[in-house]
Amino acid sequence: MSQKRASFIFTLMFIVPYICAVAIIGVSYNVLVAHGGSPWRIAVGTIVGTMLLYFLKIPLERPLRILGKYTFRFNRRVIRLFMLDEAKSWKKYANIAIDAIFSLLGILTVGFLWGGHAGYELLSGTLIGWIVMVLFGSLCISGYMEFDALSIK
Repeated sequence: MSQKRASFIFTLMFIVPYICAVAIIGVSYNVLVAHGGSPWRIAVGTIVGTMLLYFLKIPLERPLRILGKYTFRFNRRVIRLFMLDEAKSWKKYANIAIDAIFSLLGILTVGFLWGGHAGYELLSGTLIGWIVMVLFGSLCISGYMEFDALSIK
């Protein structure tokens, strides 16, 4: 497999779903919480989002480990940063901190961009469906492109 193709699959299999997951966390928080400006509620939303992002990475480790053999040096380092299996404790804490930062940014960005009643209607109706469609499409395309290379032998 070429490095460009492996990098493209890495983007479709990890980067796009991670961004979609952050967007889903932000949209879900802003739809479910009526008074989202409270720091306490934002903190709880960030903690819940952090746990979701952290556990999202676990099933992706094996395919990413296989892809790491074929990608550029930078992608290999990024992939290794997100590997949680057999990771040192500082790496796990760093992953939790990164996930918390992205969850908080997702919550605040979605709340800033789509505030008010009109934003609530958009968020609760169409936007979440589009995000899930992009997530599903990205994973389907990446899985189709290299199913043989990512299968367990």
